[in-house]
Amino acid sequence: MRYVVILAISLATSAAPAAEKAQNFWDPNYVVSETTARAIDEALPDKPVVAPARPRKLLVYGRVPTHPGSVACCFKAIEAMGNKTGAFEAVASGDPLVFLPENLQQFDAVLMNNTHESHPMLPVNFKTLSDEQKAAASQREAMLQKSLLDFVAGGKGIAGIHGAVATGWAEYLEMMGGPFGGHVTGQVWVKPVEPEHPVCAPLNGESFQLFDEIYVSKAPDFRKGLRVLLTLDLEKMADPSKRRNGGVRVEIYGGGATPDLSIREDGDYVISWVRRYGKGRVFYCSLGHEPSSYYNPHVLRHYLAGIQFALGDLEADAVAGANAVAEALRGHITSIASESSVDRLARHKKIAQRRSGPIVIVHRGAWALAPENTLEAYAAAMDQAGK
Repeated sequence: MRYVVILAISLATSAAPAAEKAQNFWDPNYVVSETTARAIDEALPDKPVVAPARPRKLLVYGRVPTHPGSVACCFKAIEAMGNKTGAFEAVASGDPLVFLPENLQQFDAVLMNNTHESHPMLPVNFKTLSDEQKAAASQREAMLQKSLLDFVAGGKGIAGIHGAVATGWAEYLEMMGGPFGGHVTGQVWVKPVEPEHPVCAPLNGESFQLFDEIYVSKAPDFRKGLRVLLTLDLEKMADPSKRRNGGVRVEIYGGGATPDLSIREDGDYVISWVRRYGKGRVFYCSLGHEPSSYYNPHVLRHYLAGIQFALGDLEADAVAGANAVAEALRGHITSIASESSVDRLARHKKIAQRRSGPIVIVHRGAWALAPENTLEAYAAAMDQAGK
């Protein structure tokens, strides 16, 4: 993997030599062992999910010393993935100046590698700077943040691994799909929600087991805006919200230090998703706290598909909420509609978004499914979405 350190004379954070700054990507005392590196390589897919339309370049950004194993193993796995499959070239950096528009434009997508920081675009030595230097860095931060948001909204892609949503940057969290609210840690089962979705298809419809730390949202409407791909498989494991949870540890933050074992009473533990942001593509997966996740074949196959979606090579439906609506409405929408509903559809000039199979109807932020490609089915779904 190539490592890029971008220097700017106008920013006083460049005082350290480039070689020293490169070591700040993660804890320099943590080294991925030969055994782990070999396990990662053996677990990786041999080929891309789809052949890239052209040579792709992926910026992998990370540096957080609070997750040394996660960050280092992720860098190693993504580097090896690009090399082995030929899906992309991975370029690593821990310098926020890589997000300058003139530097960012060379990439097709960005992967945020466990960026578990309140301010991932401030220099790592921010606390040691003078007041004048801090002011300059903070001013630069706002510009770098806007650059990344514009990069994705303009038609590029972003992927986030595990700690990538543990930040206080609100606009970024909105783009990614939301913040984390706590942890489920232990031996868990994970299942694909839509086995035939292109980002899930490499899993072959299989649930899989691993030990990892799963992020949990506290928001009741967490699925809003997301095309959910993976969740905990509660048919194969105990619900973590129950006190007798089979050894799974649950922590919830924001409400005091005492763990709350009653989180997600609805049993909805979302693990990964895709979504749209402007013209761009977003993929997030909360798996990846444990180094062992980076040599789990199921995790790596899912990562590769998600990354290729973010890069723009893997065509995949990111219509938010369509899978949940499909389940809720299956068998409940008839292809026979009244004349009034047909008139209503024509009057509002609603647009049906084509998918492989059913049609999803959008109406004032609500969704409904038309199981057939007919005007009558559209109209019936339109009535359902309008209720």
